[in-house]
Order: sequence, then structure tokens, then C-alpha cells
Amino acid sequence: MYHSIGRAGAPAAGADAVSAEMFEAQMRWLREESRLLILSLSQGGDRLDGGAFDTTAVAVTFDDGYL
Repeated sequence: MYHSIGRAGAPAAGADAVSAEMFEAQMRWLREESRLLILSLSQGGDRLDGGAFDTTAVAVTFDDGYL
């Protein structure tokens, strides 16, 4: 879960915030290097409701809607 993404060149504030560069690197790693299944939050919810949620799945979320 993320709270916010900092602007390019500006430090991100708070423990749940990352710089734009770090967020991009983390998303690239998830897509290219991890063996995790990337789901939308609604896909994850559907899997939970259906009892078919896999522990190798991930959904990226933002708390309070900050981007």
C-alpha cells in the first residue's frame, strides 16, 4: 500500500510515500522480475469472495486516494 508518490526530484514525505522514480522501479520489478500475479483490487476482491485467492497475487493500492 502506498500513501503518495513524490514529485520528480522532491523528497517524498512520510513512511508510506515513495519518490516517482522508486515507484516506477518497484512496478517494473513486479511486472518483469517477480513471479507474482498482479491483480486489480476488484479482481482480488472477486477471488477472495470466491475462495480462490492465491498467496502469490498482489494488488497495488493507494490509501486516501493520493497519487
